[in-house]
Amino acid sequence: MSQSALVDAIKQKNSQFDEALVKRAYAYAEKAHEGQKRASGEPYFSHPLEVARMTAGVLPQGDAVAAALLHDTVEDTQVSLSAIEETFGGQVRSLVDGLTKIKALANVSKEASEAQSVRKLLLASINDVRVLIIKLADRLHNIRTLEHVKSKARRRDFCRETLDIYAALASYMGMMYVSEEFEDHAFKVLHPRRYEIISEHLRSGAERFREQSERAEASIRKELANQGIDAEVTSRVKRAYSIYRKSRARRISFKKMGDIYGFRVIVDDVLACYTTLGILHTQNKIVPGGFRDYISSPKINGYQSLHTAIVGMNGEFIEFQIRTYRMHEVAEFGIASHAAYKYEVENRARAESGISAKRSNAAESYSTGQAFRTLREKVRHITEDAASSEEFVEHAKLELFNEQVFAFTPQGDMIILPRGASAIDFAYAVHTDIGNQCLGCKINGRYEPLRTRVKNGDRVEIFTTQDQSGPNERWLEFAHSGKARHEIKRSVRQKKRKEAMAMGRHMLKSQFEANGKTYRDSAVQAVLEKVAEVNDLEALFCGVADQSLSAYDLYLLVHPADKTGLEGMNLSEQGVGRDWRAVNGIAGLRFHLPRWSPHAEEATVDQVRKVQFAQGARPLPGERIVGILQVPKSVITIYALSDRRLKCFENDSKVRWVDVRWQGDEITERTEARLRLHSLNQPGSLKAIADVIAEHDGNIDGLVMEPKSTNLHEIEIRLAVWSFKHLTAIMRQLKVKASIVLLERKGMS
Repeated sequence: MSQSALVDAIKQKNSQFDEALVKRAYAYAEKAHEGQKRASGEPYFSHPLEVARMTAGVLPQGDAVAAALLHDTVEDTQVSLSAIEETFGGQVRSLVDGLTKIKALANVSKEASEAQSVRKLLLASINDVRVLIIKLADRLHNIRTLEHVKSKARRRDFCRETLDIYAALASYMGMMYVSEEFEDHAFKVLHPRRYEIISEHLRSGAERFREQSERAEASIRKELANQGIDAEVTSRVKRAYSIYRKSRARRISFKKMGDIYGFRVIVDDVLACYTTLGILHTQNKIVPGGFRDYISSPKINGYQSLHTAIVGMNGEFIEFQIRTYRMHEVAEFGIASHAAYKYEVENRARAESGISAKRSNAAESYSTGQAFRTLREKVRHITEDAASSEEFVEHAKLELFNEQVFAFTPQGDMIILPRGASAIDFAYAVHTDIGNQCLGCKINGRYEPLRTRVKNGDRVEIFTTQDQSGPNERWLEFAHSGKARHEIKRSVRQKKRKEAMAMGRHMLKSQFEANGKTYRDSAVQAVLEKVAEVNDLEALFCGVADQSLSAYDLYLLVHPADKTGLEGMNLSEQGVGRDWRAVNGIAGLRFHLPRWSPHAEEATVDQVRKVQFAQGARPLPGERIVGILQVPKSVITIYALSDRRLKCFENDSKVRWVDVRWQGDEITERTEARLRLHSLNQPGSLKAIADVIAEHDGNIDGLVMEPKSTNLHEIEIRLAVWSFKHLTAIMRQLKVKASIVLLERKGMS
């Protein structure tokens, strides 16, 4: 496409755009990419030019098209963001910055890198939705030309990310033509055999359907015209991936699906929509459960339409979508249609008042509409407390990319939930405090467990109590919405921090008492400034609990007279002085036993008769650990600091807490760790788990799988790993898998 052709394409939709800006961006990008080639052998500039053409189709505005032309210059050429701003202004610079891809960092996994990219994209989009629209155009052109990428693995990875994130995001924003094309391209690469079988089935029935549809279209138009309704009637065929997805959801062969073909009826106004629906229902046998009214209850992305299904002459199901012309535009282009429509109205108003539209505040103009406001609210919400980019994307998938269920409070207020949501999701959707204090529920007047799934039209009543100590971590097993899972995880983290503070204070107090001293918070507060990177007692207690700080070293800060020649000890080295010693020749561990007060029943370091690891949930090399010394048995049991059983010893006067650390990095044998997870019951989910473990050199020693529900399995895995770091790497990769609903290490908090 030439420069003049691009300019003419924009002029057809917006004669007031900044033509000079687009021409400068065209020339600038063409020169910046000069000499570069795509995998197809074409000049690289053909890619940003095509992205600009697609962008102009839905956003005929100078800044957006210029940013589309320049979107790869910062990453792939020597151009800097400051040069972009100097030449094209702050808005174009902001858009290009939001579009610049994140390079994979060293030692960062592929999944983590993708998660960071998605997080950056969503965060940039909440400030200016044009970033999202241009990015989708960029992705669309890349997947259209993917056959030129030689690496099969790269093609599959690209398509998997496109299907999981970008197709779902385009659908959420109502850009259905983009979403469907993403899905079909990705489906063809990921499942070529299935794609070809379904495509062949569609081709074989196409001629027969074409003949029937022409007669049906004419008949429908004639009947509507008799009622005074001027309608545009077109036939439609479901796309390959849509057929595949629905056949899996219904658990039937796609050849037995009766609603592959359908019609779309577009009329002038809402009244005509319902009149058309009435005509279809009175003259045909309807399919029970096939009616959906998205006009009175629009989808969150603004989609509006009436859906119904009738039984055809040959017994097949035929779907109908009935909508107005404006609804159809929104259905096809989603948020982009809102943006373009708003810009067109504002542009016309400025022209009539003599105000230039070239440098208007376009970011504000395009960041409007219910779908975008909801996106902004949800992204900001899930950003607040996500512990990592992977967790952010997990919440985003659940919160943004699921189909919807409409339920109601007892007062009749409508609550929109992702499909598969439970009563606990409903509680959190009403209000965070309702969810945190949730005790039970009634659904349609009947008492039901909180794990009960909510269906369309359900009336849900939630019971709360002020005595509730907060969310139960097991709620994550059936919490499905991003908001519910986010709030539960946040509350659990806060609860664990409080527990860590209590444990750390208890360990510090025990250290003081073991040395014959009385513990006071004020005494520790007085030496707090001497402890690096700790600003308050809460952080100090947590540091003691997770062993980043030594209780004995803190004791010595308060009572320096007891240092006995250890003045040079550095807190950051966790007490690597002479008081750290081996016990009974135990390899790989070093202990710090305090100088006990002189009581006959107290054990000394030389009197420890046995050291053992806790059974059932054995700590792994490199994991933070603590010893429980049983007095007077003189037996030390080593526990991981995250072991839930440590709570039993908090007020036990017959035990002493002992500082323990791993010594050396040499690991010669594997240690067993037990994982408990909930996985969606879908083809390939178990293989995906096994593949992650194998890719990270883990070994499955045993596996038990039990069904929790129709769509969910509980799996317990006995896993042999080299270290805590090794296990953490495996768990991090498992958590980003779409089929994993819950993952935890058994016995650990």
